Amino acid sequence: MFRCLVALILLAWFACPAWAEPITPTRLEQCPVTPTGAVPPSGCRATDVGGVDPQGRLIELRAWFDMPAERIAREPLALYLSGKGASIVRLNGVVIGRNGVPAASAEQERAGRMDAQFYLPPRLLHEGANRITIRMSARQGLFRLGQPAHAILI
Repeated sequence: MFRCLVALILLAWFACPAWAEPITPTRLEQCPVTPTGAVPPSGCRATDVGGVDPQGRLIELRAWFDMPAERIAREPLALYLSGKGASIVRLNGVVIGRNGVPAASAEQERAGRMDAQFYLPPRLLHEGANRITIRMSARQGLFRLGQPAHAILI
């Protein structure tokens, strides 16, 4: 059964190579989050995935993705998030998933998995710019990583 599933996934992957291209953020910002959960208006800074660091703190990532209409209509899409941390993900302002529980304190945080996928409902996507907001924290690690985030893509 497992082999059949893998074969089916590979067949689907190679049958639609144009659709399988990942979509990366056109813009990515990392913002501090206050203990009350607010994001200071002037605290955000542009970054790339390698500069994202939620270790020892609560942050908010703001990512903008350009979405072609044909990708929305023809295939199921997901946000792939790879990195150390718990997260809550919003698509165009609507919560679409959680991976652990991000928090301002280690006592309140519940660690998330290193890799997580979040389904992107087509009804929430629109052609052109879409905004994904990720609230993240990483307070449960035994050691500090040099690059705790590895991928943010669709």
